[in-house]
Amino acid sequence: MLLIWRNIVRFFDLHCDTLYRMILENKDIYKNDLHVNLKSAEKIEKYLSCFAVWIPDSVRNMNAEIFFDKAVRKLKEQELLYCDIFDVCKNSKDLKNFKNDKFKNNGIILTIEGGAVLNSKLERIKILKDAGVKILTLTWNGKCEIGDGILVKDATGLTGFGVKAIQMLEESGIMIDVSHASEKLFYDVCDYSKKPFIATHSN
Repeated sequence: MLLIWRNIVRFFDLHCDTLYRMILENKDIYKNDLHVNLKSAEKIEKYLSCFAVWIPDSVRNMNAEIFFDKAVRKLKEQELLYCDIFDVCKNSKDLKNFKNDKFKNNGIILTIEGGAVLNSKLERIKILKDAGVKILTLTWNGKCEIGDGILVKDATGLTGFGVKAIQMLEESGIMIDVSHASEKLFYDVCDYSKKPFIATHSN
C-alpha cells in the first residue's frame, strides 16, 4: 500500500489522534492547538492523514459505539464546513483523484484505534465499512473482545471472536493494524490473516 502511495503526496501521516481530541474539546479541524490542523498543512504541497477514532480502554460496550458515531458526525460536519479545503478518501478511486489533483490538497482517511468499537458484534463491521473506515487497530494497550494489547499481563492472542473479525475485516476491505498488540496477538494475525496487514505507529 505504501509503495502505491509513495508518489501521491508530499506528506502521509498513517496515524494521528486529532479527531479524538476535536470531539472531547470541541475543536475545529482547520485551526486548533492540537498536533494536526489543516491551516498548518497549507505549507505542505499535498497532505494525506489517517484520522483515528481512538477507543480508550476505559470506553467499552455501547459507549464505544456512541463515541464512534460522534466521531463520524464530527468529521462529516467539518467536511461540509471546509469543503474547499479537504476531502475524505474512502476508496482507491478517491486516492487516484487525490493524486491527479481532482481532490483538494488535503485528504483524510478515517481509521479506528481499538477493536472495542465492535462491541462484540460482527455485524458492526459493515457499519464501519459504510462509514468509510479503512484501517482498524485491533487493540489498544488493554484487553478487548478481539484480543489482548501489549500491556496485558500474561497476554494471549486473538479470541474466537477476533479470528472471525479479522476475516470479515479483510473481506470488507478494512486493513488490519497491529499497533499496540500483544506479541501473541501479532503472531495469531500472521497465522489467520490472508491479506497484508500494517502497524501504523509502532517501532
